Amino acid sequence: SVRLYLVSKLSGIKENFQYRFFSKKNKNFFKTAKEFTEKILHMEIDSQSKIYSNKNDMEEAKKKFNISNKTKNIVCGISASGPTKRWDINNYIKLFENLNSKFQCKFFLAGGLSDENLINQVMKSSIGKNCISFCKMNLSEAMPIIGASQFYIGNDTGWGHIASGLGLKSLFLFMDSPPLAYGVYSKKINIICPDGLTLESMGHNSRGKDRIPVDKVLKKAYEVHEARDVKISTSKLNTFLERATRELHPPAVKGKNIQIKYMTQVHYGPPIFALFSNYPNLVPITYKRYLENKLREAFGFEGVPLNLTFRKK
Repeated sequence: SVRLYLVSKLSGIKENFQYRFFSKKNKNFFKTAKEFTEKILHMEIDSQSKIYSNKNDMEEAKKKFNISNKTKNIVCGISASGPTKRWDINNYIKLFENLNSKFQCKFFLAGGLSDENLINQVMKSSIGKNCISFCKMNLSEAMPIIGASQFYIGNDTGWGHIASGLGLKSLFLFMDSPPLAYGVYSKKINIICPDGLTLESMGHNSRGKDRIPVDKVLKKAYEVHEARDVKISTSKLNTFLERATRELHPPAVKGKNIQIKYMTQVHYGPPIFALFSNYPNLVPITYKRYLENKLREAFGFEGVPLNLTFRKK
């Protein structure tokens, strides 16, 4: 803004990097900010946000709300900034019933006091016994619960950004706002658009809340869940690694020739991969990101949090 620009000048800040004034119209803010920052810093930046919740608070939340791996713990963003951006609450109830018929689920209803009527409809339904409401919690109480959960489904992008930042596999339902502006910055986010619309064609005033069938969301939720629990054989991973490093060899750092000789999957749900290198601490973050992206392409990890650890060979 002009105001912040003038304040920075009057404060004596020597270097000031500013968007061109009065250029807001038709801008994709995520893409614009990323390109602008990379141009100024002369480096590639990671657009994925990361939020850290206190581990002790998360352990307390697990005990208090009986959160464990025996259930699928799903945060549900049923709130919205307006009625055209909110999926019908009866759709959510049907979705929860279907998910719970396949898995044992616990649903955390993310909304405030203004959403109490919607939340009460869920609590009075057949699935209500599996639900816990956030409506009387403050954010500091809700955050450890979200961090201890595994999945997010909802049309509320505010809760969705928090969930994906905390590492949850997230399914965003867009009805009436542009997903290219709010949903593509993180690989943990999967996007559902109304029937007949695409990422590119959606925007404000799309009015698509009645064109997202429950079956469509259910199918995508199953896909996201299955991708999280995939176990890949070591032989396939090392064939992948050989191909990826041949296409783009790790760069030399501090005169050291980095080699990545072997990889294996050490955990699933979410997937964690161990890669063995002669100089594991020197592997650049840009090369780690390259391998992560190639891994997603090769094995279909769309929207799944991946963890690559580098160890000494």
